[in-house]
Amino acid sequence: MKARRRVRPKARPEEPEPDPRQLELGASALTVLPHELRPGDVYRDSGGVERTVRTLPRTYLNGHRVSAKVSPASAPAAAIEIDWPAHQRLEVRRAGE
Repeated sequence: MKARRRVRPKARPEEPEPDPRQLELGASALTVLPHELRPGDVYRDSGGVERTVRTLPRTYLNGHRVSAKVSPASAPAAAIEIDWPAHQRLEVRRAGE
């Protein structure tokens, strides 16, 4: 009969430092899926630009992708269409909340 080896528990990895480009919305921040976005929601993209959602989100590719028109808060007329994977969570600040 073989002797069992004692397995040591692995050390937990340290928490990664938060990315400074992440949205810092404070207590009013909500984490939502892209299909739950509403016009007027504000989020910060990966480049650090704060953007406002202008249209209701639309799904395509059998619901695997979601897109919506957004514009930078500084230039509301410059709306662009952005899409996300349907499972990606976004931190947003709701308008009026």
